[in-house]
Amino acid sequence: MAYDSIFPAGSTSKMIEVMVRDSTTGMGKTGLAFGSVTFSYWRAGAATGVTATCVDAALGTWTTKGWKENDATSQKGVYQFGIPNGALAAGVDAVTINFQASGMIDKSLRILIDPKVALSDSIPTTAPTGVASTFREMAVQVWRNVFKKSTFVPGTGAKLTFDDAGTGVLTTQTFSDDGTTQTKGAAS
Repeated sequence: MAYDSIFPAGSTSKMIEVMVRDSTTGMGKTGLAFGSVTFSYWRAGAATGVTATCVDAALGTWTTKGWKENDATSQKGVYQFGIPNGALAAGVDAVTINFQASGMIDKSLRILIDPKVALSDSIPTTAPTGVASTFREMAVQVWRNVFKKSTFVPGTGAKLTFDDAGTGVLTTQTFSDDGTTQTKGAAS
């Protein structure tokens, strides 16, 4: 089955845009107030779903179960919906959200809940101070070592890596050369 969206497992405060069509004309349906739209979501493999009525929301601001029309003139039939956090909880690989209202063609959206996306997209890139002690810090320090400022200090045999401002030293490594072998010391 095709998916309309992909979110990391455990995502919170997420909104999606829903295109709604008029049941008579097939064109974009405008003017659907939040209280007239019901929805249900079923997490993959669940025996039951969750059904509720949409609530009012501010455009561009997540509200659980929130429903707001984008623009009845330039985006006819497009609404923002605040996905309840429970729909995207970890533990299943997909959720289907169905929308119904009088005068509209029922709309279903299938969302992939991807645990791999959650792992890779939630790694903070804040620079660790000193030597890395976790896998996240190790990955960030390797990236910083390649793409951020570092300096070899002549006469000292030291390599310095810097913070984002390029002024504060994060780590220092010594280098030595005995004419046969070049050695890089551990960072400190």
